[in-house]
Amino acid sequence: MSCSYYHTIHCETSPSCVEKNCIADTLKLIDRLQRQCQSKEKESLCTRCDKPFLGHRSTANTRPIILYLKNGDPFEIIYCEENTSASHLIFRVEEVKGNCAVLRLLIPICPYHNEKINLYSPSTSKLYKVTQTCVTINLDDISAIQCLDDVHLNLKGCQY
Repeated sequence: MSCSYYHTIHCETSPSCVEKNCIADTLKLIDRLQRQCQSKEKESLCTRCDKPFLGHRSTANTRPIILYLKNGDPFEIIYCEENTSASHLIFRVEEVKGNCAVLRLLIPICPYHNEKINLYSPSTSKLYKVTQTCVTINLDDISAIQCLDDVHLNLKGCQY
């Protein structure tokens, strides 16, 4: 069986969560990796949240994530654009301080207007619109994290 494009950590079943917040620790790792973004020529067969480097090549600078609330629902926010609004659930870690995190909303770009987006397909999972919308969350309300393929995003002019 091949590895998936995502890896989910459930705190309730993970022994590493007994005395610490695994979601906060994982987000801190992702934040640190994204900030470092040094040229690395390492290969990996799996995309995991806790993989100690970004991407399969040296170009990745972001590990997109989906967070899940304690009731199992994905954490979503409303994004308004051009007189329409919709819920979105993919984020980039911008900063982690203590048990709070600042997340930037990423919106999947669909190559065909009415085509359903498959977040785990290599052909579409690397296409995101970087928004200026950020949200600060309390990580006590989060029970799981799901990571998508590491990607390179154009972050120029994107400051929190």
